[in-house]
Amino acid sequence: MPDFTLKSVEEAAMKAAVSALNKMAKRLITVMSRRLREKYDIKKRDLDANFSIQKATAKNPIAVLFVYGERISLSAFNPKKTKIGVQVTIVRGKPVMIKGVFVGRRKVGSLGSIGSKDVFERKGKERLPIKSVAGPNIADLVRSKEITELITTTFNMDYEKLFQSEFKYYSSKV
Repeated sequence: MPDFTLKSVEEAAMKAAVSALNKMAKRLITVMSRRLREKYDIKKRDLDANFSIQKATAKNPIAVLFVYGERISLSAFNPKKTKIGVQVTIVRGKPVMIKGVFVGRRKVGSLGSIGSKDVFERKGKERLPIKSVAGPNIADLVRSKEITELITTTFNMDYEKLFQSEFKYYSSKV
């Protein structure tokens, strides 16, 4: 039987808490991303680029999830050009027609790679200037009641089990 001291149990508990928080943060991003992709017609790559994690440490045992509030270009929502505009499917199964816009190739790489397909609208009657048309804001999608409840229930259901598993692992190492 291993010889436990109060200090070794405290160390194991702190390591377990930090590890469990970091794993939970990754799990929450996965759950959020999966649920958003079930509802919205967007690729994982385009969505996950807007998430990041500040990991917990022993000195700062708080894991922070960041969701960047950038609007996603409509080119991420499978645009199809038609005679009167462009049809995009933002919400799965519900295509939307946007009149007065067109699909073109990007010539300047400020918001995407050069030559990538994008949805544009003209600023006036002339051929130029044009501007890229953006879709929904990712931060607003994450702030929805459904996603915040999902995050809360997932954390409440899974964190205790994850902490116990990590504590068992780190206490066996002491």
